[in-house]
Amino acid sequence: MLRGARIPPAFQSKSLDGYDAIHPGQVTALSACRDYVERFDEYAKAGRCLIIVGTCGAGKTHLACGIGNALLARRKTVLFCTVSELMDEFAATWRRDAQTTEREVVNSFSAADLLILDDVGVQNGSNQEQITLYRVIDARYRLRKPTVVSSNLDIDGTVKSLGARSFDRLREGGASMVLCNWLSYRGSNR
Repeated sequence: MLRGARIPPAFQSKSLDGYDAIHPGQVTALSACRDYVERFDEYAKAGRCLIIVGTCGAGKTHLACGIGNALLARRKTVLFCTVSELMDEFAATWRRDAQTTEREVVNSFSAADLLILDDVGVQNGSNQEQITLYRVIDARYRLRKPTVVSSNLDIDGTVKSLGARSFDRLREGGASMVLCNWLSYRGSNR
């Protein structure tokens, strides 16, 4: 299941218990992520999503993968993908010799109990990218399948990057928002 989840090797051992919560904001973020795991069955029925935004290196991907790894341990299916990887998978369908259709790609991203969509905002922000993201988010929305989204952008930037229609679908069902606005873990003393 871990291989199928596509969680990168650097994050396969990440857990919520292993998240170093020192500052009050980190404690709040960790608590929200733990709640998401504990109440996942309830949230999944409502298609309730989780949106994690904040500064570079704040541990957003660690938190998202901690959720994913905890759900994998509960035998839930999880799929991790960066927005760049998602765009690459769609672009691959446009070649003449493509082995996969766009519909098959949408279906593959819709199948997991939880999709972790990492690094929203890295893309160029083109209309085509917003349409592509919308297709995946809307397919999951229609199936009431929750998605965890992480972004280095603030909420307004995340809305702009995803597009209002996609963001609105993520919010339905009472999406939780987690703000990670502390210094980077990478090379800092926090």
